[in-house]
Amino acid sequence: MKTLNTKMFKVTALAGALFAAPVFFANTPVAQFVNSQVVAQEEEQEQETRRVPSMTPRVGKKFEPVLAVFELEAPTPADFREALELLQSYDIERWNGYEKAMYWRYEAGIYASIEDYDNARNSYVEMLDYRADIQPRMEQETLLMIAKLYTVNEDWDSALRYLDEWWSLVPRVTMEGYKLRGTFRYQKKDYSGALEDMLVVVADGEQKNGMAKKNEYEMLFGIYSELGQNDDMLTVSETLVRHYPEAATWKRLYAMYLDREMPDKALAAMQVCYEEGYFDRESQISTFASLWSQAESPFLAAKYFEEGINQGVVEKTQKNYEYLANWWYQAREYMKSLESRRLAAEMSDDGNNWLLLGRAQLSEGMYQETVESVEKAVRGGNLRDEAEAYIVQGQAYLSLKEFTPHQGTYFSLVLNNN
Repeated sequence: MKTLNTKMFKVTALAGALFAAPVFFANTPVAQFVNSQVVAQEEEQEQETRRVPSMTPRVGKKFEPVLAVFELEAPTPADFREALELLQSYDIERWNGYEKAMYWRYEAGIYASIEDYDNARNSYVEMLDYRADIQPRMEQETLLMIAKLYTVNEDWDSALRYLDEWWSLVPRVTMEGYKLRGTFRYQKKDYSGALEDMLVVVADGEQKNGMAKKNEYEMLFGIYSELGQNDDMLTVSETLVRHYPEAATWKRLYAMYLDREMPDKALAAMQVCYEEGYFDRESQISTFASLWSQAESPFLAAKYFEEGINQGVVEKTQKNYEYLANWWYQAREYMKSLESRRLAAEMSDDGNNWLLLGRAQLSEGMYQETVESVEKAVRGGNLRDEAEAYIVQGQAYLSLKEFTPHQGTYFSLVLNNN
């Protein structure tokens, strides 16, 4: 038991270390760059302004009934289509550039509200024809919106083109910009470029909040996977379980440890999964129990496997009861091993498990039970060694001091034939 306790302590310590380890990405060289970006973003900087035309009262009044639909508590698609029909009835030929820009902006907003994203994007593109007559901030917002709308059709080239234009105009790039560009690059299979952007995003989140968002770590994991950077994939997985300890992140972590032949760490992660109730498949419990067996702790292997059977996660089959019997036997829990062996024998199509049970009962001094098990073994048939059955039964009778062959027993048949 001393070995068992020591092993259990090591597993618990390993699991705890995953939570105690320092944040990784905030310590990378990219963090220095992000830190300077954060400082820059915290400084209030005035946007560049332009002299642009103003909206005339006459045109402003035309927009009022159109914009009223956005103020409704629960506008319907019909409400938006009615507003769109009114808007498109206007003759905008003589309007100034700002007014025309607003026309296309409102039209885009209505199309987006009824999920007609192609027309929404086209309206925003039309709006850019009058970019000289709107403020730079509105021009930048429009470029960013067009980039996002191109992603609806997975047109990543166009999305990236408009994002790059937005990138060249803004006084400072936000983390949203880095995340969008990283996403677009990833979709274009530019994994190195995507990695460059997402490292900035993750490091910024860790510096500001102590951790990045879960989907940011997940995206970083996906990029490393595409690049075949296995060590970095593992680092991201360990980071995820520190900040987002849930079933999916723990299961992936132990699977990665298993793939890398790191059984101690795999066992630590699986112990967490078991204690948190994350296992819902037989294969998970079987692997968990097997790892404990390999760690020279057959008692825990049997304990967890039996709990899995009792909880209904592990199926009650002959093979599973055989595993359980072997682990209980290795743990020197002989009576539990006998019970598991009996259950396996009852499910068997032949007599071999009954013979194994009889042999085990004989070693435990259960002589009458041995005789009965061997009887069932021979009736079950297909024994790998039928002679052994007679020998085991004979030894049980000798121990019972029953020296006269019992009529009808297999032991008597053997004696009579000789």
